[in-house]
Amino acid sequence: MLFKYQPAESERAESTNENGRNVHANPAKNYGTEIENLWCILRKHAEKGKPMPEIKPLMVHSMLTIPHLGGQPEVFEPIIQAPNFRLERIISEPQASPSTQWFDQDDDEWVMVIKGSASLRIADRDQLILLEEGASTLIPAHCKHRVEWTSPDIKTIWLAVHYTPFR
Repeated sequence: MLFKYQPAESERAESTNENGRNVHANPAKNYGTEIENLWCILRKHAEKGKPMPEIKPLMVHSMLTIPHLGGQPEVFEPIIQAPNFRLERIISEPQASPSTQWFDQDDDEWVMVIKGSASLRIADRDQLILLEEGASTLIPAHCKHRVEWTSPDIKTIWLAVHYTPFR
């Protein structure tokens, strides 16, 4: 059951921020409905003298933490999966795809290198795309490509979004 937070009289003062949005005097309410609902539940428990419920923290995942790869050249970690959508983190040892191996995927794929660097080769255009930290590119569905190389001295961390394109 969700509760809508109702501010106490002393919390009702509002002002506007630089974007013209209303900002509550209580900064916790600026983080959205989930915080408001939690705030309301905790306040109701406190008013009734009940013990506070156990609150399980949200899972925090550092994108830069590198796990042991167990001898594998790449590890794929799903972060979010839904129909027609997948967000994953890829961690690559220094490597290259075999020169005869081309990826040909049914979905569009957006990739971003968040640590290290890499280059992708696009088959039809014999084009090389250099991706350094923070760089991204969109690989359309059925665009044959391969990893030409990843950073030779450190593991490369990628963020990849696979999705079914609207056509």
